[in-house]
Amino acid sequence: MSPPPSRRLDRVLAVGLALFTIAEVNYPQLSRQGELAVFAGVGLVLCFLRVPAWRGRPGLRGLRWLDRGLAAASALTCGYVLVQSEPLFERWWSGAASLGDRAGAETRLDLVVGGVGLILVLEATRRTLGPALPLLAVAFLAYAHLGPSLPGWLFPHRGYGAERIVAQTFLHSQG
Repeated sequence: MSPPPSRRLDRVLAVGLALFTIAEVNYPQLSRQGELAVFAGVGLVLCFLRVPAWRGRPGLRGLRWLDRGLAAASALTCGYVLVQSEPLFERWWSGAASLGDRAGAETRLDLVVGGVGLILVLEATRRTLGPALPLLAVAFLAYAHLGPSLPGWLFPHRGYGAERIVAQTFLHSQG
């Protein structure tokens, strides 16, 4: 008996991700941002297809459409970063510059895609590891943004704009 189509897709994606990683480590073809976009994209898609939104609650199985939607959003956001990073797709670059060359001058679409991608990463982390790590990450993101509003004696920090936080955590290779 063969596995259902969804399990076959999971296996193909998992094996493809492993082979991509081995090939890209040994014979790099993509930029660092492109590599990370493919790895994150396939990893997020696998996560959303394999780990339901609310494990242990069989009454909520009807929400599998949400899981599939998040998987599609993951593919789109990471695909966008891949297309905007690789010279192969140069004709589709915003402003005739790659995402790495636009650092600090990201377009509105870049920032929207990056914000969605950041939320997807936090949700995938919640699904796989529980709420503690995503809550800690949100606390650090809030600190990065709200640092100047905190008392100077507590944790002095000049703060960063939402644009810079999104760009550094999702759009560029530092995140």
